Amino acid sequence: MIRFDDDRYIARRDVTFLRPRVYLKDTGGTVIAAARADMTRLRRRITVYSDIDLTRPILTITGREIVGFCMRYDVTDTAARTPLG
Repeated sequence: MIRFDDDRYIARRDVTFLRPRVYLKDTGGTVIAAARADMTRLRRRITVYSDIDLTRPILTITGREIVGFCMRYDVTDTAARTPLG
């Protein structure tokens, strides 16, 4: 599991047209987590991975409504398949 021990983190977005990625780095420049956003049936789905290769998912964030200005999301722990919020 990822440990968030630092006070500050840097989020960098990789500009990819179809599947944007976001990398979360600590102050030393080490990648802590990576995320990829997908669109499924006009609903936003974001998967957070614990590695830079996007092979070990830890969280899934799914929009409840069709994409718009105001959205509510469901966050699920991928390993335990339990809702977090």
